[in-house]
Amino acid sequence: MTSIQLNDTERQLSDLLVKFGRDWDAKNGGSDPLTLRFTGGWVRDKLLGQNSNDIDIAINSLTGAEFVDQLHAWISANPGSYPDELRSKHTIKLNPDKSKHLETATTNLFGLDVDFVNLRSEEYSDESRVPVVQFGTAEQDAYRRDATLNALFYNLQEKKVEDLTGRGLADLEEGILRTPLAPKQTFKDDPLRVLRLIRFAARFNFQLAPEAIEAIVSGEDIKHALETKISRERVGIELDKMFSGPCPEYGLRLIAKLGLEHEIFGLPDKYATKDTTKPIFHLSRAVDTWEAIRSSENLHINLLTAYSGETKKMIWALCALYPWDKITAVTEKNKPCLALFMIIREGIKWSTHDGDVITAAINTVDAIEEAVEGVNGGNKPSRADLALLVRKCGEHWTANVLFAAQKTIVSGADMESTLKRYSALVDAIVDQKVDDSWSVKPLVNGKEIMATLQAKPGKWLATLLNDVVVWQFTNPEGTKKQCLDYVVERKKQLE
Repeated sequence: MTSIQLNDTERQLSDLLVKFGRDWDAKNGGSDPLTLRFTGGWVRDKLLGQNSNDIDIAINSLTGAEFVDQLHAWISANPGSYPDELRSKHTIKLNPDKSKHLETATTNLFGLDVDFVNLRSEEYSDESRVPVVQFGTAEQDAYRRDATLNALFYNLQEKKVEDLTGRGLADLEEGILRTPLAPKQTFKDDPLRVLRLIRFAARFNFQLAPEAIEAIVSGEDIKHALETKISRERVGIELDKMFSGPCPEYGLRLIAKLGLEHEIFGLPDKYATKDTTKPIFHLSRAVDTWEAIRSSENLHINLLTAYSGETKKMIWALCALYPWDKITAVTEKNKPCLALFMIIREGIKWSTHDGDVITAAINTVDAIEEAVEGVNGGNKPSRADLALLVRKCGEHWTANVLFAAQKTIVSGADMESTLKRYSALVDAIVDQKVDDSWSVKPLVNGKEIMATLQAKPGKWLATLLNDVVVWQFTNPEGTKKQCLDYVVERKKQLE
């Protein structure tokens, strides 16, 4: 695991940059020849036999902005040698301290978005995870990174892998995530590295080094830094990547093992009330339950296929956050709301859509459980009842049913019999052909109802619109005229 085979595009990119480097050195001379290195994730992924489009290139003697300006000028000066698209404009990304001499440049070469940045060293304060950044050596740049296996370089001129920490290749071979410097200080300087290591562990099925685990578990200052030094947006980004990755359950188990549930999935203090209590997390048990459910022969095919795309992220978020389901908080305007919603929106800064989808799963548990009892007992729900349940759950209704079943099992119910009961509900919904009812529009809308009744809008309209939906699913062959006739009669009943 010490050599890298470039694909055709990467070889074109490397040849272009190396040739430019030779011309630059010939014209500018000096004792420090231009050295270019692929860095970090690209090197790691290539050594693991995986393709990577995330290309960062470190430069030893120019800033990224200076390098890209000179590169494009050089390409333009050789119009017959390179295609026109290599003359595309580039963008400049400022570093957090806004230091102009540390600008990073991004440009598109051979269809690849490539980031160029100078080698750097970093110095941290106790108050912020944003470091003071300066030009550095290749060794300093390697040791500032979050893990030794992310600190590997590929030297373009020498066409070889460089392991400047002395541990990166061995740790990559053994699947060990180890910090280049002492873990306690590494995590205290930038606690985001804790989340990144958890995500990489989940992505590659790697282990955290024992000393890293010890530093996190015993480091109250590190846990405090996780809550105070990282923006909640960054927390949400790392979680989003982990939940969308190949093995989110491993990442959640690791969070539980490290005792970081409250630091990662906690409610920001400003949204808590004097009555808001912190829940007891049972993350490992919830993960075990999810995994057992997914491998059960009694899991309905519709529920199995719910574990994909957006619903996969939703399911694992619910797995982590469900202990908050009965706990209240307040909004910015001091209005009562579910703590879980504020955690999603402000604690991990996911979208309002994510908050709505996940809280809908929480809010529909009771209705789903009631329908399960009806389907499996003597009080069978009507077609309209099932349609209204699906509409209440929304597009991800199968994931809602799956979550309700999981919550019942975590509470102590037998898994196999529970899955049979919840699968019976899914069968009933599919048999009645209301599985798409969440997207069905009412036969008549509010304007048509008011025009027919020659009435002004009021609270009665919402009631009638709901009644129209019930009528529509009770009378699947009904026409629009028949529906409006029903509206007239129903309005008289409401008066």
